[in-house]
Amino acid sequence: TGAANLLSLLEADVTVTDSKPEKELKPFIKDLHESIKVVTGGNPEEIFNEAEMIVVSPGVSMKISPLVHAKASGIPIVGELELAYRIMRSDFWKGGFAASEHTTPEFIGITGTNGKSTTATLVDMMLKGSGLKTMLAGNIGNALSGELERIIEEKEKVKINCIVTEISSFQLESIESFRPNIAAVLNITPDHLDRYESMDDYIEAKAKEDLLEETIAKIKATPQVDADVLVDLRQQVKSIETERDLLTKRLEEEEGRANISIKTAADLKESVAKKDIEIGDLKAQTTGLQSQIDTTREQLLEVDDLRARLRSYESGDKMREFERLKSEHERQNATLERLQTDHNKTLARLRYTEFRLDGYLGLMEATDKTKGFLMVEENTEMSVKAIANALGVSQPIVRKWVEDYQKLGIAKIEDDGQTIVLDKMLVVLEEEEE
Repeated sequence: TGAANLLSLLEADVTVTDSKPEKELKPFIKDLHESIKVVTGGNPEEIFNEAEMIVVSPGVSMKISPLVHAKASGIPIVGELELAYRIMRSDFWKGGFAASEHTTPEFIGITGTNGKSTTATLVDMMLKGSGLKTMLAGNIGNALSGELERIIEEKEKVKINCIVTEISSFQLESIESFRPNIAAVLNITPDHLDRYESMDDYIEAKAKEDLLEETIAKIKATPQVDADVLVDLRQQVKSIETERDLLTKRLEEEEGRANISIKTAADLKESVAKKDIEIGDLKAQTTGLQSQIDTTREQLLEVDDLRARLRSYESGDKMREFERLKSEHERQNATLERLQTDHNKTLARLRYTEFRLDGYLGLMEATDKTKGFLMVEENTEMSVKAIANALGVSQPIVRKWVEDYQKLGIAKIEDDGQTIVLDKMLVVLEEEEE
C-alpha cells in the first residue's frame, strides 16, 4: 500500500491488482487512498499492457505471464525500493522536501540469507549513537515508500544523513538505478529455492547491486557454512540479545529506584523546611510567653508591696481593702500559674520538635531506612516482615534500622518482636498538635 499511496500523492493514475479474492484483502484495501482503483481475483494483462510503469510487490515472481509480456513490450517494471530511491534522487524531492544541508542522504544496503534485520538495526543504532540522523527502512517492516508517503503527506522537511535499508533477494530482482553508497552481503546459503531454479540464480539475485559483483566470485568459492555452526551462532546471538534485554530492564529498574530516592530526599527536605518554620513559630510563642511572665513578675512585686501595706491596716475600711487586695493577689497567682504551665508545654514541644528534626536529618543519609520509618509513621504501626517485603530487603536489616529508630527515640519494636510502633511521646505530641 505504501508505493500505491505514494504514487497517488504524486497525482499518478494508480491501479492495484492482486490474485487473491477481495474478502482476504479488505484490511489492506481500506488503507489505500480513495482515488486508487482496485482489481482483485487476478492480474488482467490488459491493465498491465496499458500501464506506463509497473511497481511489483517483492512477493510476486517476475516470471508470471503479465509481467513477462509487459517487460517484452518495454514497460518499465520496478519494485517499491527502486521507486522510492528514484523519487529521493529527483529534483522534486530535493526542491520540496529535503533540507538544504542534507539533500542527498547516503544509502546503506544490507542483504544476505540470515542476519539482515539484526545487522541493519545495529548499523542504524551505531550511526545514531555517533550523532548522525538516520532512517531504517526496507524489508525490516517499514517500507521506504511508506516513509516517503508520510513525509510528503505531512509536508515535512527531512534532515537525514543516512538511510539504512534491509534488502531481500526478491527486492533486488526489481531494481535498476538503485545504487547504495555502502553495500554488504552477510552470507548466502540455500534458501527460497522454491522461487529460484538454482543456487546460482539465488546468488545472482543477491548480487544485483553493481557494488557487490566482485563479491560474488568470493562467495561462490567460499566453503558452505556448516548448519550446526549456524545454529550455534544463532543461539549465541539470541543469548546476547536476551542478556541485553535483561540489562536494559535492570537499568530501567535502577533508574526508577534512583528517581524514587530523589523524590524521597526532596520530600524530606521539604519536611525539614516545614519543621524549621514550626520551630520559628514556637520560638516566637516562647518569646511572647516570656514577656508575659516578666509582666506577671512585675505585678507580683506590686502585690508584695500591697501585702506590706496591709500589715499596717487597722480599721474596717483597711480590712475590706485588704480582702480586695487579697482577691487580686490570688487572681494574679492563678494567671501566673497558667502562663507558667503554657510556657512549660511550649518549651517541651520545642525541644521535641528539635529532637525529631535531628532524627529526620539522621535518616536522610540512608534512603531505604528513611522509607521504612515513613511507612511506620504513615500507618502508626507496621510489621518487620511487611517493611522488608515492601522494600526488598531482609528482615535482619529492618531490625537493625529499628535499633537506630529506638536510639533516635522515634519508633520502637513491641514485645512480640515483629510489630514496629511510633514512640509514645511522638504519638501524644502529634495528637496534641491535631
